[in-house]
Amino acid sequence: MPDKSKLAAVILAGGLSRRMHGEDKGLCQLNAMALIDFVIRAIDSQVDTILISANQNTSEYERRGYPVIEDSIAGNKGPLAGILSAMQAQPDMDFLFVIPCDMPIIPQNLVDQLFNKLILDQADICCVKTAHRLQPLLSVIKTSTHTSLSDYLDNGRHKVIDWVESLNYTYIEIDSQPLFNLNTPEDLYLFQKYLTN
Repeated sequence: MPDKSKLAAVILAGGLSRRMHGEDKGLCQLNAMALIDFVIRAIDSQVDTILISANQNTSEYERRGYPVIEDSIAGNKGPLAGILSAMQAQPDMDFLFVIPCDMPIIPQNLVDQLFNKLILDQADICCVKTAHRLQPLLSVIKTSTHTSLSDYLDNGRHKVIDWVESLNYTYIEIDSQPLFNLNTPEDLYLFQKYLTN
């Protein structure tokens, strides 16, 4: 049986946050907490090792006490570059749990669900699927895919779903409520209302 202790988590906070009008999404404040702190709280009991992928405000992210990994590929190549950099930073890990910094609430046993399905189906990656839509950035990935990922990026490709579909992938289906994905100021406002209800 594969060893789940060989699993690290990476929180993706390296994007340009265009839909958040350039404000660093992971550091947006809600109830006196940065958005990334909600994510850390959601996954802390599910994993032993947490990394933060960030390309700006790195000292602010480092204050959380976790390693901050900057993209090893220049030019803002998107979330796949953050995933590859996390794999490179943790060569002893066999699995990587990936979660964006804008998903503050997830099921308490999500990592186990993804990991177990990955092993059962002997897949390269196991993603969350909600309402018939694959969420490739909420997933557990075998780090042995790093060569495939590096080649994909070297070929100038960046679309996450296309890389996932090039692999042997599987998924688990979960209820999309209350799985928030906060991309805009309006999303933050709705999440704030959810927290106060």
